[in-house]
Amino acid sequence: MDPENWELAFEDRFENGTLDSDSWGIGFGWGTTASNDDATVADEDVYIENGELVLEINHHGGGEFTQGAVNTGSPDAVDYPVSRPNEGVQIGPGMYIEARMKPATRNGVLPAFWSKPDNENWPPEIDFVEVFHYGNASDSEVAHGELHYSESGQCNDESTHTAAGMGSYDAGHDLSEEWHVYGCEWQEDEIRFYFDGELYDSTDDSDILSAFNNQGCLPHYMMFSNHVNRLGTADESTTWSDETRVDWCRVWEHAPGSGSPPEDEDEEPDETDDGSEDVLVDDCSNLETLHPSSDSDALFVDTSNSQHFKRNDGNCSDDDARIARSGSTDDASMIYEPGGSISDFRVEAHDHVEYGGSFAFYASTDGGDSWTELSPERTEYCDVQAGWRHLEYAAQSVPSGTDRLRIVLSGASANWTGQVGHVEIEYGEESETDPDTGDDSEPDDEDDHDEETSEPDGEDDNDEETGEPDDEDDNDEETGEPDDEDDEEGDDDREEETDDGSDDADSEPVIEHSLVRWNTNGRWNRARVSWIVSDKGRDLKSVTTELLADRDVLETETSSVDGLIESGEHRVRSDEDVSAVRITVIDEAGTEERTIETY
Repeated sequence: MDPENWELAFEDRFENGTLDSDSWGIGFGWGTTASNDDATVADEDVYIENGELVLEINHHGGGEFTQGAVNTGSPDAVDYPVSRPNEGVQIGPGMYIEARMKPATRNGVLPAFWSKPDNENWPPEIDFVEVFHYGNASDSEVAHGELHYSESGQCNDESTHTAAGMGSYDAGHDLSEEWHVYGCEWQEDEIRFYFDGELYDSTDDSDILSAFNNQGCLPHYMMFSNHVNRLGTADESTTWSDETRVDWCRVWEHAPGSGSPPEDEDEEPDETDDGSEDVLVDDCSNLETLHPSSDSDALFVDTSNSQHFKRNDGNCSDDDARIARSGSTDDASMIYEPGGSISDFRVEAHDHVEYGGSFAFYASTDGGDSWTELSPERTEYCDVQAGWRHLEYAAQSVPSGTDRLRIVLSGASANWTGQVGHVEIEYGEESETDPDTGDDSEPDDEDDHDEETSEPDGEDDNDEETGEPDDEDDNDEETGEPDDEDDEEGDDDREEETDDGSDDADSEPVIEHSLVRWNTNGRWNRARVSWIVSDKGRDLKSVTTELLADRDVLETETSSVDGLIESGEHRVRSDEDVSAVRITVIDEAGTEERTIETY
């Protein structure tokens, strides 16, 4: 790619006979082995031949595999740059990255050209190209692009890791037989994947892009690698050798004033916002995430005996870092202020079955001037390890407007104090309206609609989808404001509305609006369900939310309702696989309406 709006920032044509050690290091950015990869990187599997970078994959017999892999990571970005080059090459938004390659196409080998954060805070990750070899005849003909990121938008949050599900390009022939150019344009507002200059997929999803624009995850570095037995199964019946070849690698950068235009700053906000909230994730590997008012002098990060501490991630993975009291029996507080109104939290902690150690949780709605003790649900998970018990604390309710969360570590033994290993806090706008009462919101002067959602506030029966007045409403159609009180048609409408006729008596309950926010962090599959229900007969009775696994009901929450219209929120969760949420509204006559939101 060489358009006039781009400038060449980096290029290596591998014409010098040896690998450029200023730009490339042999191995991954973190060493010579990778998870779910049976091949160790070997120096002899990386060399230059005929102006091409050759990365061999070898089976030496008996299940012993080696591979060639190279990276452009900066040695200054990590503590132990054993496999990194002298200087490195970094990439980020506003760049186009491409390479001309012939990937290996042997079953069980996964050749890839990809990137991840220079500081190793994974995810996110961009796979410019991968070739999957499960054992199907057509595997070697298809190039795949992919984006890995955390749904929380945070760097290094593996608990919410997911893949965007980007597309692929079917070349119709074995990709190892011909040279092809694999490219990716990385912009702040869109990421695009190319095969020989042809765009085959892209995304402008703001939730995905926020993870790739997060400054804590930037810049990235590039890698070429060949994982073995990550996908498919490699032949171990005989020795063999295969290779990935790279003709050149380039990085282009936008010239000033060119490229994809940014979004108009004056553009109206998206009215289809799904109401999702931000999540603060603390892996407890340092004290920097804590608010300055925390007792940081009395706390430290414990990284010893990680095999005794487990994450509630479904696999009981070792917890490499926990925050604990530093040799004192005094209480010590961990305080979080995420920058918005806290609505939910989840904490993984550890205490000792013999020596104790306890945790208390408090919420503040006034910046820490006063605190209210909370009673989160406590669940034990994984087996006890060397006397250490693994506990999850999940919020059952959080006061509206909570801006700080405090976790107090206490116990009689300084050496066996309780430890906190993982914290997740959901938060939203600074000021939130309680969905049940609306007490925190100021009433509108003329309008019965909530400004943010355009939903009825509870006194109006406007049509929720269109925003237009129903037949029995006396709002002005053009403005949405109430008609003058002396409007004749409006008077008639009001008479009909207060009439005790059979229309209202025979009315049925309606689910006006529902919104489900899914969260699959850690052990639990959670659903946070907001709803608005109405009944023109003013005889609402109850709303029930059920968490489903196919037809099985895993958990249920029910609220009593009455009157014309009600709104509220339910939170249900299960450690089993879930398929959907079912919301049911019932009136006093036993008439019901249901809706199902799939997972």
